[in-house]
Amino acid sequence: MAPTSPVEASMVEASILDLSELVQEVTQNTNEVMEQKLSKLSDAMEKIASSLEGQSKRIAEAEQQVSAVEDQVANLELHLAQVESRQVTMTNQLDDAENRSRRDNMQILNLKEGTEGDNPLEFFESSEACPRPKGV
Repeated sequence: MAPTSPVEASMVEASILDLSELVQEVTQNTNEVMEQKLSKLSDAMEKIASSLEGQSKRIAEAEQQVSAVEDQVANLELHLAQVESRQVTMTNQLDDAENRSRRDNMQILNLKEGTEGDNPLEFFESSEACPRPKGV
């Protein structure tokens, strides 16, 4: 419907201008509010990104330390296996030495303590009570 009089036309024009100004004002207010909200969101995301970067560095350092400890443990386990192997060998050698030292010992029964005097070897070599093996 078209305005019929110049007054109506000016009123329609004024209404259109008012509506246009109102739309611009609403748009501007909306843009300002969105800018504020987006700015806060952007700041929060930057803080999160910074925090994640710091956490990533700490995780990388922790992984390096864990790797170093794992390497040390592997070396220590190898060394422990070598030491255990050597201990078994030495125990076997000690048992053999003890057994060999007992082979040449003689046990004499029914001889009172101190009968041999200061020199047991001379006592047994000269004693008639001690039988000798044949051929000696």
